[in-house]
Amino acid sequence: MNKVTLALAMVIGTLVSGCSVPESRIFGIIERPQIQVSSPSTLLINELLVKRGEQVTKGQILVHMDNEIQAQQVAAAQSQIKRLESALHLLQAGTREEQLQQAKARVSATQANWAEAKRQVVRQEQLIKDNLTSQNAVDSARANLDATLAAYNEAQEKLRELENGARFETVQQAEIAIEEANSQLAIAKKHLNDLTLISPTNGVIEDLPWQSGERPPAGAPIALIADTEHAFARLYLPESKLSQITLGSSLSLNTDGSATALQGKVTYISSSASFTPYFALSQEERARLMYVVEVELPENTALPTGTPVWMVMP
Repeated sequence: MNKVTLALAMVIGTLVSGCSVPESRIFGIIERPQIQVSSPSTLLINELLVKRGEQVTKGQILVHMDNEIQAQQVAAAQSQIKRLESALHLLQAGTREEQLQQAKARVSATQANWAEAKRQVVRQEQLIKDNLTSQNAVDSARANLDATLAAYNEAQEKLRELENGARFETVQQAEIAIEEANSQLAIAKKHLNDLTLISPTNGVIEDLPWQSGERPPAGAPIALIADTEHAFARLYLPESKLSQITLGSSLSLNTDGSATALQGKVTYISSSASFTPYFALSQEERARLMYVVEVELPENTALPTGTPVWMVMP
């Protein structure tokens, strides 16, 4: 082999080796799920208890929203329940003895009035036979008899009602009203509790878009939290390597400055390329297509978000 041929072979070998390195390594970065804590309503932010970059734990209070009106609604619902319960207890207790005695006395009084009205009718009918009274007096006595009889019957019905107590349907309606009021109280308490925003996970506060004294719209993000317990690597896989990766497979990821590789499991492979032209691609252009692959990393991975990672494809 002459010198020219040898030099050409070395150049080609260098180019081939230099071009193979990028194709054999797949690059990406470490990311963490971002959890958004949203505003439950259009109320003022009374107090922010955390700052950007602060470590928070699950259940930690982050923000106090203005809850004065909602607290009054809870108190009103509680008062409504007490009123309905008192009404139910009154129905269940039945009629007081004093009320029964009053009802019996009214029955006796109306009965006496009815008896007197009957005597007056008999007397007026006898007098008209003797031409000692008018027909109007007889008619008036008979009308009074009908009125006293109706009052007597009404008093008897009222006495029987008091003796029998409240109807089952009336008691049942009172119990249903209490159940509905308890449901409204539970809803009011839930809305009140929602005005105290807590962290749903362990993490780091990434951003606080709103400050104390501001009134965010309902659903607006109040705090953005990076979940520190669950990290994943987002890799960009060329189309030519797509067939070598499957869901659930284990991968080893490397980081600069560390001799220990991270072991992860593939949990997501995008079904479409990240960069797709609108025209038919040639075989050479297909190699430029990149597919997003997400690899779940071990819990409590210490590497910060944004750390570059890479893996070697076989």
